[in-house]
Amino acid sequence: MALAMTLGAADARADAAPAAHGVSKVSWSSPPSTADLQYIAAHDSMLITDGYPVADSEVATLHAMNPALTVLPYINALETTGADHVYPGWCSVPMTDYVCPAGDTIVAQHPDWELRDAAGDVVYDRACGTSCVVMDPANPGYIAYREQEMQWYVDTYGYDGVFLDQIFPSPSTSTYDATPIDPRTGGPYTATAWAQDVTTFLSGMKQALGSRLLIINSLGSGAEYAANSAAEDGFLSVADGAAEEGFIQWSTDTAPRSVAAWLQDVQSIAAVSSMGKLAIGWTDATASQASAGAADQAARYSLASYLLGAGPAALRYFNFQDYVPDGGDPCADGAGQPADPDWTIELGDPAGPFYQVGSLYERDFTAGKVIVNPTDSAAGAALGGAYTTANGASVTSVDLEPQSAEILLARGSGGSGAGGSAAGASGTARGAAGTGPADHRSDGTDRARLRVTIRFPAAGRPARLRTIRMPGICRPGRRRCTETLSVRILRAGRHRSVGGHAVQTRREHLSRGVNTVRIVLRRDLLRAIRGSRRAILRISQSCRTRRGRRLRASRLMHVRLSGS
Repeated sequence: MALAMTLGAADARADAAPAAHGVSKVSWSSPPSTADLQYIAAHDSMLITDGYPVADSEVATLHAMNPALTVLPYINALETTGADHVYPGWCSVPMTDYVCPAGDTIVAQHPDWELRDAAGDVVYDRACGTSCVVMDPANPGYIAYREQEMQWYVDTYGYDGVFLDQIFPSPSTSTYDATPIDPRTGGPYTATAWAQDVTTFLSGMKQALGSRLLIINSLGSGAEYAANSAAEDGFLSVADGAAEEGFIQWSTDTAPRSVAAWLQDVQSIAAVSSMGKLAIGWTDATASQASAGAADQAARYSLASYLLGAGPAALRYFNFQDYVPDGGDPCADGAGQPADPDWTIELGDPAGPFYQVGSLYERDFTAGKVIVNPTDSAAGAALGGAYTTANGASVTSVDLEPQSAEILLARGSGGSGAGGSAAGASGTARGAAGTGPADHRSDGTDRARLRVTIRFPAAGRPARLRTIRMPGICRPGRRRCTETLSVRILRAGRHRSVGGHAVQTRREHLSRGVNTVRIVLRRDLLRAIRGSRRAILRISQSCRTRRGRRLRASRLMHVRLSGS
């Protein structure tokens, strides 16, 4: 279940709503170059590191380059090794590269924390042979050790939370080499007891982390989630998000999944998103997708499938991992996976759930639509309006090959599909032609432009100002035009959803050229983000054209409220 990830376009520089945010996983064995760090800071929203101690020394540098970048250390939650990475203070003598001497390891000091089988032998994880010892998730001493470790990572290096791998919903779904015995009962560990004990373990980790992120790698695939949803939902009642490492396919798959299995993948992402959690979709290319053309089609198919089930833009995280032969690690060093331009397509938020039209599956967004063909036969569909493809072509219909997809931007206020409509456009999308609402396509000289500055009061120090520039959606003529601006607090602390009441609205009369708008947040919005290090805001625009049609657009603003 080891995960190699690159998560997508960083919102520190993108104040729009991209299709997905990017995640990278790196295993630095030597210090990365400045160019590698700059690439990660410019393209990723989340970085998962397991190159201790090299990565620890780069956290502050990455945060300085991009304060909105989330950096998490990778930790095998319920396993330890004979040369385990531990925090200072655990060893009785000085460590070398975070590794205790042989007599000071967890395995050496606490055999009572290990799980054993019916024969009394230690249980190992087959994924790494006899070097990974499976630990008791309900042992108070082991829980306390891991809690102290979590706190040490975030307090010492400024990590934004942790990424915990090897979270299995039951022993039978694990890669363990034997069925462990439950130390509390003396009998085989049942699925129910295991789920309860792992949830208790995760609760301890989350309590230690406080407002920092707890992300788990537990979902596997949609079929696995469906078979273990009670356990997974229990884990997610504690964790801030989860990765589905086998979304759409595993790298070892030799044939596409059936439509029924594919649909389970989409539904599992929808289930996690409906809880307000980060749903990380992760797809590994297969050997048949090693060529650039095949990889591009597979990447778009995977991302569009993910978007059918994913939630609002602030919660969407995805990566497609290029094929690497012979089990190699493409993220061993350097800057990880190259960013996928499809991630930056500014779709906005979902306008409703996905729906089926014939053999195709579609979903409308506030600035476009995705359409997916998961079958083994080619299929086509009329779109009910004009759209722009990710390659810049204007289309009113699409023809899709088997296991393929299109990600489309609305032209005008949206095209009505068979099951709904895209309710507006959100301005120019990076990597695509078209500039938004059809009534306003021009060279931009006749459109209002906005410079929005939001003031965040800060106790005991000068107020923080955050500014974004955005195109207006109304077009002034001889008179000014009117837009309604609203500021909504989506999340605080990068994990806590904020209720829909946290919104502030005002009307602005705009003229040609740059219009400066200054906003001081109301007290109730400030209370919603009080005590948080970061917050995510959505700035929305709306207006009515002279023909009475309502146009909408939105941008995201990520704000660091404390620290450097």
